[in-house]
Amino acid sequence: MAREQAGPNDGSQARETQQERGAERAQATGARKPGFFARTIERARSAVQRISLPALDWRTFAWGLLVIIVLAFIIRNWAPVRISFFGAYVDAPRALVFAIFFLLGVFAAWLWEFRGRHAVTEEASGEESVAEGDSSVEDIEAEPGDEDALTEDWEAELDSIDLNDESAI
Repeated sequence: MAREQAGPNDGSQARETQQERGAERAQATGARKPGFFARTIERARSAVQRISLPALDWRTFAWGLLVIIVLAFIIRNWAPVRISFFGAYVDAPRALVFAIFFLLGVFAAWLWEFRGRHAVTEEASGEESVAEGDSSVEDIEAEPGDEDALTEDWEAELDSIDLNDESAI
């Protein structure tokens, strides 16, 4: 009687359960792991698949042209050159010497820029400390007579300057 009540749906549910079990088995990995070469090839394949070509525009063309020019420069200047430094002699390829001197120049320019930027930062921090009332800066009190003398000197100098004089330009 239980079979009669279940009807046709009971058999289809059993088949679906078997198919689900089969799908679970298909997802399971085997006991054998891929070998060293298979893993290495798979890593290389995935790395190569991630490579994308650069956009073909004028910037890419200019960089490619620059690389070709630099390579031609290196090949043409590979002849050795003798460098003497404080009595020591070194024979090195000319292209390598050019590259070393170029990098030394870049380093010197970087130091110069760093020093300039650092000095500007120190000046800015010095101005802030004066504005905050730093006690290390002495307050200078001007005498009343000195201010008038400075003002008179500046006025006399400004009066002596002729702004319409084109020969001063």
